[in-house]
Amino acid sequence: MRCKILFNQGGLIQIGTDEKPFSQNAKITLYGRRNQEPIALSNDYEGGNKIIANLGTIKFYGKSRPKKMARLLVEGNKGDTKLKVEAGLDWVAGDELAFAPTSYKPDAASYKKIKSYDIETGDLVLTSGLDFYHFGAAESTSEKYGLDMRGEVLLLSRNIKIQGTTEDNWGAQILNGDASEFIGEEEFKRTGQLIMKNVEMNRCSQTDTAGCLRFESAKGMPSIVKGCSLHKGEYHAVTIVKSEYIVFEDNVIMNFKPIGIRLDFASFVRVANNFIGHLEERPTFKGGMTLDKRGGIIHCNHEATPQVCTDNSYLDNIVAGAFYGGFILPGHDCGDYENVINKNNVAHSVVGIGHGVFPDPQKADAHAVCYEVS
Repeated sequence: MRCKILFNQGGLIQIGTDEKPFSQNAKITLYGRRNQEPIALSNDYEGGNKIIANLGTIKFYGKSRPKKMARLLVEGNKGDTKLKVEAGLDWVAGDELAFAPTSYKPDAASYKKIKSYDIETGDLVLTSGLDFYHFGAAESTSEKYGLDMRGEVLLLSRNIKIQGTTEDNWGAQILNGDASEFIGEEEFKRTGQLIMKNVEMNRCSQTDTAGCLRFESAKGMPSIVKGCSLHKGEYHAVTIVKSEYIVFEDNVIMNFKPIGIRLDFASFVRVANNFIGHLEERPTFKGGMTLDKRGGIIHCNHEATPQVCTDNSYLDNIVAGAFYGGFILPGHDCGDYENVINKNNVAHSVVGIGHGVFPDPQKADAHAVCYEVS
């Protein structure tokens, strides 16, 4: 499918089912230029152009790719095409991979296609050589350093793909939200629900304007994004604003500017087991003496503060390659390890701080005395 705008005003758009995922290939290509006429959806948020706008139900179920990430088992030098990862993966020739940064350069990532992969041995041959050095080793470094420092290799390919064309360096966007529509004097509530499993989003997000995947005022129905890949964008990857009951887990985010995931005025959001890498500064930022806000995952302090953001959790995520901070998240009550909202998150290859922790505004009195991170 090729279109400029795909607007679901209250119906159902579905590919596959949870029980029987789509097994062939599907591609939605959004095209258009920066000055293309936008679509207006709500007084609460902007719609925009080159967009999938959902005020109904979208359910996309792609073919499962069980292993989104592997570790390099040998060192990969610039120009190398023969590498080794674990055996037994479902990776095949033609799949696109991202090799995360393992140095002090957040943008030292390589994007390559598979020429061949041996499922018995894990031998991996690329169609072209690595662009940077990537650390690898046969055994994990966790016993020596406390965590596995071997380079991550991420699978980007999925059989359902949403992509933007390259006019004006202006990517696509996907918006899920709630809105009201008046027909005469009668008001109709439109409620967006987005279920995407094993979907690829490529060339997605619009410079200084719109993230790749947007949740705006989406409170009426729960949404799930799981097992997906988002890569190659000019602005934020995921923005969750004034929204609730969203699960975002097991996804890969690579090559966006300058933020991976941000929440603002959002509650009941679970962000778990995601990989976020290769986040760059945006050269278009014109803030004068003001610093641009950057980071891998940012909790409820990008827009005005203080904000009401409750019952969110950030667990088992990795950020590899970012500016300012890998994670900018609230701490939890000292000594309370049962209700931990920020745990087991790992950051590396960050210019700045790996983990910035601040007192939770919803627990101002207790956190004025003590707060911590696990």
